[in-house]
Amino acid sequence: GCSFCCHQMVGVTLAEVALLREAIATLPNRAAVEARIKDVAERGKGLTQAQWWAAKLACPLLDDAGKCAVHDARPLPCRAMNSWNAETCHRSFAGERLQIPILAAPQRIHAHAQLGLAKALAEGGEDTRVVALGTSLI
Repeated sequence: GCSFCCHQMVGVTLAEVALLREAIATLPNRAAVEARIKDVAERGKGLTQAQWWAAKLACPLLDDAGKCAVHDARPLPCRAMNSWNAETCHRSFAGERLQIPILAAPQRIHAHAQLGLAKALAEGGEDTRVVALGTSLI
């Protein structure tokens, strides 16, 4: 329901970036999404994870209503983001130093899936680097 976690710096594989680019190409509002991608990439370039969070930079794939434009194609780390307390997430987003209550099992499952993806990419001779989602879509 909420999108506070969509304001974090998210690490994704280049394979996931390629899948996201394919999904973006099919969007009816592609031009608006691409404009957000360019804006966020420019504003986020060189920021640390803490600086990104402090700047409250939204994922460029997040629309004005707080919905992911490519929800069905979202990368593994995004699929793993979960909290059972939206109020705590809201307060954290507003600046309070809080521990976000997450469901650990989905986090572990998706982390292992991303490691498996990296291993498969390596075995296939593909690039296994992890890049920042918000600045890698341009």
